[in-house]
Amino acid sequence: MNYALYISTQFEISDLFSARALDTTIGCGVAITAPRAAFHQVNAEIRYTISVAQYLTISLAQDNSVSSESLNARRNLHHHTIVLQ
Repeated sequence: MNYALYISTQFEISDLFSARALDTTIGCGVAITAPRAAFHQVNAEIRYTISVAQYLTISLAQDNSVSSESLNARRNLHHHTIVLQ
């Protein structure tokens, strides 16, 4: 007996089409919402990285290169540039 033929006779075609339509709808919903979330996350990360770089630049201009705030800013800048890669 052909197993594929046996399985295909156990289900209605309308059930198969309904399942595929639901699967496609869920897939499209995920595809539409996922890039938006990623886009906002990248934008937030870029803004934070720029603000840390700005703070570090001001701190270095004031000759505060060894203060704990400057060292934390360097660490944060390094971390966020790696995240952006």
